[in-house]
Amino acid sequence: MFYVRSFQNGQFGAGIGMRTGLLRPMSRGTIRLRSADPCEPAVLDPRLFSVDSDVGRLAAGVRESLAIAATAPMDSWIAGPDTSDLRAVGFSDGSLRADMDDDQLRAWLRANVQTFAHMAGGCRMGLDENAVVDPELAVRGLDALRVVDISVLPAVVSGHSQAAVMAIAERAADLILGRSPLHTGSRADTLAPA
Repeated sequence: MFYVRSFQNGQFGAGIGMRTGLLRPMSRGTIRLRSADPCEPAVLDPRLFSVDSDVGRLAAGVRESLAIAATAPMDSWIAGPDTSDLRAVGFSDGSLRADMDDDQLRAWLRANVQTFAHMAGGCRMGLDENAVVDPELAVRGLDALRVVDISVLPAVVSGHSQAAVMAIAERAADLILGRSPLHTGSRADTLAPA
């Protein structure tokens, strides 16, 4: 992901930035209830890199990002990987280097990986007994409770999750209001003036 501003020490500034993300992780985390008290926060364990192939795929992406940053004219604009944000929140010394061997890069990733904000699957929708919500977004075993957010998707989408969340919300609105989904004709027909 490229962006035309820098992000350093928790602040945006002039510059360019690049982040490498793993959009299709195989690792799966868990969400568990701490107690029967609904006010107690849940126990979240993202289990990052619990599947080794995730580390290798992310390492390949980081190597590609470092290679892009080392090509002209990018190399004249970039002083090197800025990992100050990682150090600021207690991660390692931030010594990411392009000359790391595979083992060093994997160790660096294990010590410094961060998650994106687009988690999915915590309230997975489906028909099987492990699904939290059914295809109508209703929580199994409870009356009058639906989940309408990214957590109902069984897997993370390969891109920004906004469109998927909007589609889920539109479907939920139809379900709650008892409406049929829009007809399958073209959108132009639906929006054409009468």
